[in-house]
Amino acid sequence: MEIVGHGLDIVELSRIDHLEKEHGGDFLLGWFTEHEISHAPPVNRGAYFAGQIAAKEAIVKAIGTGLVGEMAWTEIEVNRAQSGGPLVVLTGSVLEMAIAHGVESCLLTISHGGNMAIASALALGRHRGPRGRSLPDGH
Repeated sequence: MEIVGHGLDIVELSRIDHLEKEHGGDFLLGWFTEHEISHAPPVNRGAYFAGQIAAKEAIVKAIGTGLVGEMAWTEIEVNRAQSGGPLVVLTGSVLEMAIAHGVESCLLTISHGGNMAIASALALGRHRGPRGRSLPDGH
């Protein structure tokens, strides 16, 4: 397997706090699965949801498409592996797009600092067609 894409995203925690207060359940249901919502901590919810949004944005960037067509944010679920690290679960149109782009799995890291959450995702698999521009050998 090789790296077929990389995505990086940063989200302001205060923006998420504001959206949750203003739109409540509608905001949450548009972005998160029931599992993700049910696992949100009672304190620092804004940091949790900001990290989840940054992760989802980074994942679609790593796949190489962004969120397009019939894809939905709820088709990307960020769980916790037994090790405690993030575990990416793709379903529906997002999974189909990932497969079409040769993505077999994603590695993800999420971090928080100050008023920001940041996530970096690597899409692993096999290249299927041109993605970006390659440098000539030796450069």
